[in-house]
Amino acid sequence: MQDMSGKVVMITGAGRGQGRSHAIRLAEAGASIIAFDICAPVEGITYAMASSADLDETAELVRATGADIYTARVDVRDFDGTTSALGKAVSKFGGLDVVVANAGVLSMERATEITQSTWDTIIAVNLTGTQKTIRASLPSFDIARPWVSRGSRLGRRTGRLAIPGRLRCFEARDYWLGEGLGNRAGRSQHSCERCVPNGGCRNGNAAGSS
Repeated sequence: MQDMSGKVVMITGAGRGQGRSHAIRLAEAGASIIAFDICAPVEGITYAMASSADLDETAELVRATGADIYTARVDVRDFDGTTSALGKAVSKFGGLDVVVANAGVLSMERATEITQSTWDTIIAVNLTGTQKTIRASLPSFDIARPWVSRGSRLGRRTGRLAIPGRLRCFEARDYWLGEGLGNRAGRSQHSCERCVPNGGCRNGNAAGSS
C-alpha cells in the first residue's frame, strides 16, 4: 500500500471483520482513522451486529499502530446522524481524504423466503446507506485532490465510475450506478489503491484482504 501519512480515512462498518481490517491496514500505512459502526441490532437481520466493545477493540488495535482514531456509533441510514458524527471527526483531524463505505448487511434466507421488510432493510443499508455516506462526506473534501470510496464488503459485482473534478474514483459493489460499470462476478475483494491525476485508477486488492 502507498504511504498514507497525513491522510484521514473514514470507514463505516469498522467494528469488526473487513472494516476493522481496513482500519488497521490503513493505520499501519500512516493514516488517521474515523471509524463508524452501528453497534446495535438491525431489524430483519438475524445475525448479531458488531458491538460497542468490538468498536472499542478496533480503536485499540489502530492505536497500537501509532495512529490516531475517532470512533462513533453511526447508522448509515441516518443521514443527519452520519453528518453530525463526521463533522466532529473532521473538526478533530482537520479534513477528510478517503471514504471506505464498507457497512453492509445480508440475509441468510432463500430468495423465495426473504420478506419484503428484510429486503428493504438490505437496500437501505447497502445501497442508500452508501449514498448517504458519500453525500455526508462531500462537503469535507477538497475536490482538487483525488479520493476513493469503495462499497459494501458483501458485493460480488464491482465496477467503476469516474466523474472528473468531483468523484475521481468510485468503487460500486452490490449494484450498478451508471454507464460503464463493469461486472466481475465472483470476485469478493476489489478496490482502488491509488487514483491518478487524470481521474483514472489502478485497481488492486482491498486493504487487509488476503
